[in-house]
Amino acid sequence: MITSVARGDFSGDLIPDILIGLQIRKSSDQTLVNTKFLQSVGGPIPIITEIDAGGCSGSSIMLPIDLNGDGPVDLITSSSDLQRQTEQSNLCHFKGSPTGLTFDDTLITNETNLDFNDAKIITMGLADRDNDLRPDLYLLTEDYEYWVQADGSPDYEEFSYDGTIISDHIITSATVIDFDLDSNNDIVLAAYDSNNQGKFITVPRSGDGTNWGEAQSENIEIRIAAITVLAEQIQSGQHQSATNALIKALSDQSSEVRAEAATMAGKTLEPEDAYEKLCELLCDESTQVRKNASLALMKMEAKDATKPLRNAEAEEKNDQVKSVMKVAINVLENI
Repeated sequence: MITSVARGDFSGDLIPDILIGLQIRKSSDQTLVNTKFLQSVGGPIPIITEIDAGGCSGSSIMLPIDLNGDGPVDLITSSSDLQRQTEQSNLCHFKGSPTGLTFDDTLITNETNLDFNDAKIITMGLADRDNDLRPDLYLLTEDYEYWVQADGSPDYEEFSYDGTIISDHIITSATVIDFDLDSNNDIVLAAYDSNNQGKFITVPRSGDGTNWGEAQSENIEIRIAAITVLAEQIQSGQHQSATNALIKALSDQSSEVRAEAATMAGKTLEPEDAYEKLCELLCDESTQVRKNASLALMKMEAKDATKPLRNAEAEEKNDQVKSVMKVAINVLENI
């Protein structure tokens, strides 16, 4: 199955290239058998080749970034937080070159405790650490957080942190938002808690570090503000992680957050991204969530939602929501 896809100019010829991560698992118990990395280098006749990654299996998170400043975009990939908790955790490094990506674990100087073969990665993201308008690499692991600045001579810097607030969570993605308008991008983690409830965890930043003592997960206003910024990032094409975070917000424990996420999903996502989750929200306990989900399916022109909408409309008790569902059905049937 495909675990992740990354796009970037990996060959430095100003033509976009693609890397696809694939995992082969046993059908009986989903045990990981093999991981493959396939790249397509752009040109008159794109060619798909397999990269020898030396047994590295981290293919769930992919971050394209030119770390050494030589022109071609490099790529850092890793396992997911769920894989860290259930099987293994690898960190892989691919160096951009005129012929495309090549596996190179010496790309970033590492004189820290970080073990690439047992990386214990929780999540990764891109954030401008030093406000030089260039993204830097941020890694969060079980024991430490790491920064790698894209300054031409990349090396891992290691910092301890208190991760109590995320101890019983599965982190699914990370993005950055400057909540306090201090010109420092704060870290936003999308997560599921032990009750399988989706939520955002915000970690403020100041200077070149993170303030885990001020991390929050229960502030509804911050989570709603995060959704607005995530939608802006999606519309500008900046972050795949923003799309993932917005989808997770559709499962937030707060109905206010779910309602806002449904509205923004309708404005920014494609049907294939959020169709199933929005259809589930047609039966949400909140009337506002049900209404917003109906409008979102209509706005994204999710034609396959007609039947779920009809089923939900037949059971709906609220007259206003029922009317919205009827409008959505009518619009979708006439597309």
